[in-house]
Amino acid sequence: MKFSVLERVLLGQLLSSPRVGGYENLKVLRVTREALSFSEVEHKRLCFRNVGADQQWKGSIVVEKATGKEIDFTPEDLAKDPEMPQKKVDSDPEVYEFRPSVEDKKIAIGEYVSGLIATELKALEEAEKLTEQIIPLFEMFVVNASAKKPAKPKRKKKPNRAKKKR
Repeated sequence: MKFSVLERVLLGQLLSSPRVGGYENLKVLRVTREALSFSEVEHKRLCFRNVGADQQWKGSIVVEKATGKEIDFTPEDLAKDPEMPQKKVDSDPEVYEFRPSVEDKKIAIGEYVSGLIATELKALEEAEKLTEQIIPLFEMFVVNASAKKPAKPKRKKKPNRAKKKR
């Protein structure tokens, strides 16, 4: 499955509470959390920061269309004029465009971890603590997952073989 930065952050939070269990399951959980985490390059591009109780990041960058070269805006420039990236793109949309700071990442999530995520999301729903941000994950792991469960295969009947009389 492909996950956006927001989905990776939210899944990391859902799976962050300490767990107890068997070695294999805990190892799978740890590997999944590591896959959801961000590399050093991604951290640099996203510029994560805490603002009060919220975590914020730079979701898009301005690039030259022809070269793909990123246009840097210093923190000082952005402090003076937070709209500077938008103004740059608006000034010449044939030359500049926005692109995501980090592309969605494909991460394999197995049955065990999917079950943990679904359980956590169902608990949030029952406590009426779902947020709009988490709805896409709820739909992915709870709503769509239950709709995709395959029906139990029917057993094939053995052909009725009449015994030959001797």
